Amino acid sequence: MPGPEHARSWLIADVGGTNSRCAMLRGPEFDVSLIRHYRNDEHATLQEILADYLLETDASPTNCALAIAAPVDGEIVSMSNRDWRFNVNEVSQRIGVETTEVINDFHAVGYSLPLIDNDRRVEIGRATKYRKGSMAVLGPGSGLGMSAWIESGRNGVAVSGEGGHVTLSARDAGEDAIIGKLRERFGYCEAENVLSGPGIINLHQAMHGVD
Repeated sequence: MPGPEHARSWLIADVGGTNSRCAMLRGPEFDVSLIRHYRNDEHATLQEILADYLLETDASPTNCALAIAAPVDGEIVSMSNRDWRFNVNEVSQRIGVETTEVINDFHAVGYSLPLIDNDRRVEIGRATKYRKGSMAVLGPGSGLGMSAWIESGRNGVAVSGEGGHVTLSARDAGEDAIIGKLRERFGYCEAENVLSGPGIINLHQAMHGVD
């Protein structure tokens, strides 16, 4: 007979800097339904989005899981590219669920990498018996997300990090001139200052008059 875990239902959400996507996940087969998309600018808080979703769908989840564009370390979560800050326990109370689990959005993507078909991946270099096909993913959006799946014997591990905030270096004098313009503006130049949605605009403004 199905155990109590099979009776649980989850409100799941992918929360980026610009958009959020919500859905319901149910049962041992992990059925996903009631997918909805929200623009963050139209809501004051993440809690408001989640509450609106439950009102719109009339769903009654027992738990909530959030994949969010933010470093996750403890009960207080502050987003990197949006002025949203919340307490995980307060989210549970607001939407009426038992628990809320939070993970970095690209950490979540890292767990999916072994399940992606080979024709949707690009090999860089050659895997050897010492590193059997470890994988990485980069995603430019409101910021620059990164994670990796590291093979280790029979198992593997998803590795998260804030790689979008690494200092960006130049390969030649032309790139150095562009990065210099960005340093004048930001005081430094990190990867997502160039490789992201807003980064495209930053790059155009920095290059205008340089070349």
